[in-house]
Amino acid sequence: MALGDIAAWIGAGAWLPQIFSWFHQRYSKPILTILSVPTIEVGYTTFGNIINMTSFISTQRKDAIIEKIVIEVAHSKGETRVLTWKFLNEIQQQITSYSGESLEISKNQPAIALKVSTLTPAEKIIGFQDLEFQSEFKQYTSKVLDFYNFHKKKGEPDQNSALKNLLNSREYSDLLDYYKKSMYWKEGDYIVNVRLKEITTGKFQDTKFKFTLAKSEIEILFRNLELLDKIIELLVGMPLTEEKKKEPLTWGWAYPEIKRAQ
Repeated sequence: MALGDIAAWIGAGAWLPQIFSWFHQRYSKPILTILSVPTIEVGYTTFGNIINMTSFISTQRKDAIIEKIVIEVAHSKGETRVLTWKFLNEIQQQITSYSGESLEISKNQPAIALKVSTLTPAEKIIGFQDLEFQSEFKQYTSKVLDFYNFHKKKGEPDQNSALKNLLNSREYSDLLDYYKKSMYWKEGDYIVNVRLKEITTGKFQDTKFKFTLAKSEIEILFRNLELLDKIIELLVGMPLTEEKKKEPLTWGWAYPEIKRAQ
């Protein structure tokens, strides 16, 4: 082999690492990993059944863009529900006062997409909500408001008269029934399958966790069923009764421990 041929082969070989690197970057797929802090927040409000999960998401091989995260929540007795990410919350700063109280400054944004770098993992509070519930609940509340506004404009003697008609209406009764029957949290064990959909692969990557809701926690959540009338007060712009005029709207939450499932 001539000296020039040898030099040519050596020159071509020098490009091989760069070529392999280009192919790796072009065709490799990101591998996502999600971890959770020891506890999650479980609730039920007029947004429906909720899980707020403080998560740590990392990616290997390649930067990733997550376009959707859903969680399948399965009770040990077989009932399975699906919640979808609705918002991302990032704690940007924590301030401690002279009295020792801590104040967190956070940034809340709609869950549209989340970019995760191989160099900088993402730490976010992810809010998962029941989108099907929200769609149906909106229809019920729209009927309630339409009924109330119709009687208010009809020439009722005063607002109280229109409100009395509302509280005795089928529209209001249907809203109460739907809200009360839609809370599906139960005492017992849950398996949570967190599904991350990456935009380049178009596929979900699954990670399973588990948590348990105690009887005392379910009792806290069931108290939220009694707060719907406060929401109606906000919708119509006046208290339903004088006794409840000064009552604050405070939702109850459960904070079960969550662990990685085998």
